[in-house]
Amino acid sequence: MKRILVWFLVLQVQGALSPTLIAQGVAPRGILTRDLRIDGYAADLTRVGYLVVARDGTIIVGQPQDATLLYFAQDGHLLGKFGRSGAGPGEFRRPITLGWVGDTLWVYDVDLLRLTLIFPSRQLLRTVRVPTSVGPRQSVTEPVPAVQPPFSARLLPGSDLLVLAPIYGFRQPKPYDQDLRNKDNVYLRISAEGVYHQLLLAYSVFGEQCNWGPRLHIPQCARPLQDFADDGSTLVTVETNNIGGDHRSYRVTLMRITGDTVFSRRYPFIGAPISKHVVDSTRARMLSRATTPEVRSAIRTVPFPSVYPPVKQVRAGRDGTVWVGLRETADGRPWIILDATGNKIGEVLLPPTVVLWVADQSTIWGVEWDADDMPSIVRYQVSWRH
Repeated sequence: MKRILVWFLVLQVQGALSPTLIAQGVAPRGILTRDLRIDGYAADLTRVGYLVVARDGTIIVGQPQDATLLYFAQDGHLLGKFGRSGAGPGEFRRPITLGWVGDTLWVYDVDLLRLTLIFPSRQLLRTVRVPTSVGPRQSVTEPVPAVQPPFSARLLPGSDLLVLAPIYGFRQPKPYDQDLRNKDNVYLRISAEGVYHQLLLAYSVFGEQCNWGPRLHIPQCARPLQDFADDGSTLVTVETNNIGGDHRSYRVTLMRITGDTVFSRRYPFIGAPISKHVVDSTRARMLSRATTPEVRSAIRTVPFPSVYPPVKQVRAGRDGTVWVGLRETADGRPWIILDATGNKIGEVLLPPTVVLWVADQSTIWGVEWDADDMPSIVRYQVSWRH
């Protein structure tokens, strides 16, 4: 008989949950019952690059090492495959992103600079070339952000594209020169022909507060996090300041793909302290690798955070919820769930070996890693205890 794994989330003053959760008040606690495990050895899985779930519950697992998508039914049996290594139709070189437009699956290949659209029947629909440059509409002289060729693209409903493009090394025209100062990446909405429509988000990969001196980033400084809903409808971001100050908090923002903000709220946290031993050993290791006197001088004065970043991951839920993954504890991976207004509506604790990929209030899909780094696909049903 199959073993059913049940994880109970118990909230205690000295229990499984991190101080971050305790600081945010009591919310319903999720009880997780694992009802599916696709064994990685039996399914011959390699590294999982991405995982999405169709409306009918079909699980699609990206295998970038094999340039293949694997389709699994709700009960876990293999339905079939799509793709192989190459540059022809239905082939991939380096697929890195995928999502949905209705029931059509799209996959972006960063090496081929194209999107592959796939029918639910696992047949090729068509391919879309991603523009390598962005410009204004014809006969319009309005300025557009200066960007390098995009290294990620998403297909949006109505055929527009959302591209992630680096901007470092470019002088930005007005009025973007101020908004894009100290940023190095932008999300732009463009047409399939490369016509600029909208600047959705600009950010610094390491976080603006994390830069210190020449080419130096502060260790354990919280980086900005983003995630898109798989259907391309929303974007969620998390920004954290864990450097200095007595009122530490992180900000969660949920916005529609049109740029409209659904909510933007701050949440206080009590972080896990970084010990002096960790600071000293990290600084010594950085000094041993420094190559110039200028960098060594900056390392000696770099202000380490006093606490670790509280948020490690964020996911846009399939049902409009936002899932905020907190720093791992000895007992597992804590997650808090926010509704579409930013209110905290639940807490769950995933096993420490499981990485969450897709979720709604009733079901979680993830990847479980064993001691040999072999991935397996798992699914949990969530029941709520108030």
